[in-house]
Amino acid sequence: MSNSRLVSKVIWGMLLVAAWLIYRPGLDGAFLFDDWKNLEAISRFGDIHDFPGLLTYLLSGFSSATGRPVAMASFLLDSQTWPADPLLFKRTNVVLHLVNATLLWEVSFRLLRAAGWRPDRARSVALIGAGIWLLHPLWVSTTLYVVQRMTMLATTFVLAGLLCYVHGRQALAEERRRVGLAWLWLGVGGALVLGGLSKENALLLALFIFWLDQTLLRSLPSPAGIGYRVWRAMVVWLPALLVVGVLVSYLPDLFTGVGGRPQFTLAQRLWTEGRVLWDYLLELWLPRPYTAGLFMGDAVQPSSGFLRPFTGGLGVAALLGLAWLAWRWRASRPLIAWSLGFFLLGHLLESSWIPLELAFEHRNYLPAVFLFFPVADWLGGPPASGGRYKWVAAILVILAVETLLRAGLWGRPFLQAQSWAQQAPQSARAQTLLAQRWLETGNVEAARRLSKKAVEIKPRDIGAWVNLFLLECEAGSLEPAVWKRMRAMVLHPPDFGTVTRYQLEQALERAVSGGCSSLSSSVVEGWLKSALAGASNPAWRQILQTRLAEVALRGKNYEQALRHYREAVRLHPTEETVLTLSARLATAGALRQALDLLEWFPKALPPAWWPLSELRRKWLRHIGYYQHEYRHLRHAILEDLQKGNGGGDE
Repeated sequence: MSNSRLVSKVIWGMLLVAAWLIYRPGLDGAFLFDDWKNLEAISRFGDIHDFPGLLTYLLSGFSSATGRPVAMASFLLDSQTWPADPLLFKRTNVVLHLVNATLLWEVSFRLLRAAGWRPDRARSVALIGAGIWLLHPLWVSTTLYVVQRMTMLATTFVLAGLLCYVHGRQALAEERRRVGLAWLWLGVGGALVLGGLSKENALLLALFIFWLDQTLLRSLPSPAGIGYRVWRAMVVWLPALLVVGVLVSYLPDLFTGVGGRPQFTLAQRLWTEGRVLWDYLLELWLPRPYTAGLFMGDAVQPSSGFLRPFTGGLGVAALLGLAWLAWRWRASRPLIAWSLGFFLLGHLLESSWIPLELAFEHRNYLPAVFLFFPVADWLGGPPASGGRYKWVAAILVILAVETLLRAGLWGRPFLQAQSWAQQAPQSARAQTLLAQRWLETGNVEAARRLSKKAVEIKPRDIGAWVNLFLLECEAGSLEPAVWKRMRAMVLHPPDFGTVTRYQLEQALERAVSGGCSSLSSSVVEGWLKSALAGASNPAWRQILQTRLAEVALRGKNYEQALRHYREAVRLHPTEETVLTLSARLATAGALRQALDLLEWFPKALPPAWWPLSELRRKWLRHIGYYQHEYRHLRHAILEDLQKGNGGGDE
């Protein structure tokens, strides 16, 4: 082993240790937002102690059409029960970040060597570029946000796929065809599949390979033979066409103004992203110790048109200019072209016109992996000097200090919420998070003040109003404005999506359970009946029927509760619905009614609208999960009836 190679390994080891120590304070933080609804799947269908239990869990994902089972499986490395300690999950994320950085170090060295660079220069540039990426503070909100392991794993498999591709191409160039094709089929193909099942961004690997052939690997001879052509068609062109197909599928709405989100159309999102990507680049090249974190997107005002504001159209034009430069420089300046093109291609799915939220820091985790290598080339390439290495040390120290400061905030949830609320004063969600943190300390008045500020910032935000409603219920004094707003939202939900439904369900659950002393059962029942009379959305009607049943249960009107529950089952006829609602009746003492509803247990159902849901349902039937739960619940109800524990008669 040469001295330079040994030195680079020692330095890299020191950087990894430093990164671990820097992230260590953030391991003491809490779960946030999407962590809860993704991780609770661990115990949704019981403990995971055998293969059927494992497969049931892997089919319970909902983040996309695939459910991202590889990412879901990775959570089991930390815990097989829920709730669990956040530290376990965050620790694995930090280790994965170190693995990704090490992969980047190795991949970049192999790429530069394959491009004809001398070993010492390639090693130096790879070390500096990967080191900057490793210690960059922007990745704190990816690494310490547990659910973003999906993004991190997609990056892992993209980097692994690129490494396999380099090995495969070099083997083919050396006429080792079997070895080369094995690297391509098993290595690249496997990385593409596993990455895609972690998060869909990994499908961009196909486009990255195409761009790699245009830039750094341009000098390698193009392999001949049917085996390579078939591989290229299946593993490169087919996924690339799939990505393009997804983008094209949204094009009609881009021009008609249909679709998008309540806050923006697809065209408006596209013009907005022209500004957002430049904000990303500014934060990547000139990072700050503190940012708005997960609320970055709330500070972005959507563009209303191509030149409204003019920075939107100007930003899109400038990005197209970068793409043109990357294409023009693909032969003369391949490293710059590679890093620019990789960044732009990496944002193709999440930062174009697909109707996602406007901005998140974690969207840069994969696109920016090679972004710093042109600078690393200047710092570590010839002529090398002590002065340049001092610059390298200074840059790494500055990044390390900023990352340490951010990680420290993530380990202190209250200070984290305070910082985000200060950095994003126009974010209703940031104010709401801080309100929740104040409530956890018992300071209800501070929580109410911030919740009122949130609804002032975003008066049409259902989540902000629901949070204020819950807080005022907690305080025992519901203000007329809040009462009227909640009634209006229950009667006429402005945007009935998944998030809206969940938020309104929270409010109704509190009101129906008697957790809001300012609202009587009769008032709540009146809301629900009025809403049901004008509701057309089946999912919302089912929620209203369920809550009306619970109002009836509180009044021990069991037959009326049964009628509402039957209607809820009719609107959503699944085994889970019948079992859940029957159990609620039994728990409330309405045993005969619970037995009656249980007889509605469906024998044949139409296919679920979501393919993954249908697959999970078929699997649960196959292993007898629903049948077992049905028999167990029925036996328990009959046993209680025989003991004379109440028949649920009015």
